[in-house]
Amino acid sequence: MSDTTMTTECLNDAEVADKAENAENTDGPAPEQSPDQPETQAPNQEPVDEYTQRHMAYPETTMFGSLERAAKRFPKAIAFEFMGKKTNYTQMIAYFELAARALVAEGIQRGDVVTICLPNAPQAIVLLYALNRIGAVANMIHPLSS
Repeated sequence: MSDTTMTTECLNDAEVADKAENAENTDGPAPEQSPDQPETQAPNQEPVDEYTQRHMAYPETTMFGSLERAAKRFPKAIAFEFMGKKTNYTQMIAYFELAARALVAEGIQRGDVVTICLPNAPQAIVLLYALNRIGAVANMIHPLSS
C-alpha cells in the first residue's frame, strides 16, 4: 500500500462492542489521534482568489476528519439512529476505522475507486467514510436506481 500507513489489524465484533461500551461509560473527552494514524488534512490545493477565500472558507480536512473532530468534541452525542438503534459518535468512528482496516486488508488503497451499491442504511455510510479515511474514492449507486 503506497500512501497509507493504516494497520491491517482488525477488531473482532466483541472488541468493537467493548470499545463502544467504554465510550458510553466515559465522561472525559475522547483520546487524541494516535501518531501512527495518517493525518486527516486534505492535500494542499491550488490557491484561490481573495473573494473565494473570504466567502467560502472550508476547513482543510477530509469528510472523515470532520466527523472525527465532532467525535472528539461530542463523544456521547447521537450520530445517527437507524431502526430504533442509536449510535454515538465514538461508536460510529470505531465502525469507520474497523471497515477501513478491512478494506486495506483486502487491498484497497489511496486513489482506488470503489463502487458501493447499497440502500440508504448505516452500512453504506460506514463504507463511504471508511473509503474516505484511507483516501479511496467512493462511487455510490442505489440498488433501486434505474
